[in-house]
Amino acid sequence: MLNWRRSYVHSRTGERAATIRELYRTCSEQERQLSDEFFESYLAGHGTAGLTAIRGIREGPGLFADAPRTVERGGGHGGLRERLSAELSGCETAVAVSGGIDCWLLAALLKSDGCAVRGWYLESGVPGYCERDQVLRMADAVGIGCECIRVEAVDFLESLPEFVALTETPIYNLHPVSKLLLAQGLAKRGIRAVVSGDGADQVMRWDWNCDLLPLTLTCFEAVGVRLVAPFLSEGVISLCQTPSSDKSPVRALARQLGVPDVPKRPTLFPEIDGSAVADYSTRLLLETLRGRVA
Repeated sequence: MLNWRRSYVHSRTGERAATIRELYRTCSEQERQLSDEFFESYLAGHGTAGLTAIRGIREGPGLFADAPRTVERGGGHGGLRERLSAELSGCETAVAVSGGIDCWLLAALLKSDGCAVRGWYLESGVPGYCERDQVLRMADAVGIGCECIRVEAVDFLESLPEFVALTETPIYNLHPVSKLLLAQGLAKRGIRAVVSGDGADQVMRWDWNCDLLPLTLTCFEAVGVRLVAPFLSEGVISLCQTPSSDKSPVRALARQLGVPDVPKRPTLFPEIDGSAVADYSTRLLLETLRGRVA
């Protein structure tokens, strides 16, 4: 597997970057001043006051930066099952699952290889956000048992200070905090490694503007749970000589394994205005910076 530091995405441009920039500009004057400085540093791969928002970026350009020159040419998509199976060999059989197709493909692949797979998912109960019903439908279709880690809507907001301190990054929506809550829930239950579908979108679609992946990896490392992400392996990346906007290789393999085809849907925490979260999380970063200077 890859060193997790190499998998950080260097986001220079793109629609997501423009959205974050606009949200930060709605902050109060004090926070906006930090936000402008922070955001310019963030896009350049550096941090504020000696911190680095995207950890590990100073070690090199990052796995997905300048993609046409860093992704191996050749190989095609025909060997995806073999490459994923090789990465999953000897892995733990706990799988972090959600309503998406990537994690279920890996769960089904482990099951087809004779492993006793158990899915783990975060159940928030937040209307329009919680994926419990979709997870249970997928679990029934694939024939895999699941365990839920139950949290409440308030846990997202209460965990935001810890999230910002760990990631050194302000956020504009509370969804990334779910990664910390899931990682903490797994650690409390004694799970030290979990298989994840993270990275499939970035590798298959050549999505170089992802900011969730580095935050996810940071959260899992912080609580001592190893994130096994087969899609981020050199073997899988080397197959992706051209981008696939609909991840057709993943969907084709999923069909072979009996995984229902479900569309990609945006996952955002719905109950708090984005500019309010950006303002609050930026203030939290200010407090973190001041605390470390003092």
